[in-house]
Amino acid sequence: MIYVILPAWNEAELIHPTLLALVYAMHASGEAYHAVLVDDGSTDATIAEAERAVTDSGGRLSLTVLRDGTNRGLGAGLRTGLEWCLDRASYSITSTPFATFRITPAASAPIAARCSNARDGSTVMSCAQLAGSKR
Repeated sequence: MIYVILPAWNEAELIHPTLLALVYAMHASGEAYHAVLVDDGSTDATIAEAERAVTDSGGRLSLTVLRDGTNRGLGAGLRTGLEWCLDRASYSITSTPFATFRITPAASAPIAARCSNARDGSTVMSCAQLAGSKR
């Protein structure tokens, strides 16, 4: 399963075509996936447009919407999405084209703790890469 985290704030114009592009790309790849939209306090129709994309995909878009009442920024949105993914039973983080690492619930707590101070997207990505590193 591939989880795709989409932090969004007032992205009503872009979220629908972005999600449909994801559907077509993932359908072509044959990989199982789940999109996680982290709405960062949007005041526009971001969530409604995401829900419309689910309908327009003909059921091929698996989407969870996580809502935050205030705008906390990109890093917080990515962290929220990553923590949601880490709470799922088991999933893969692919850090290179040649290696996929499995993360289990027992391993997720230390990873989430390392990401808890993330302030921007690059920091969260570093945490995801760290999660997949061989140690």
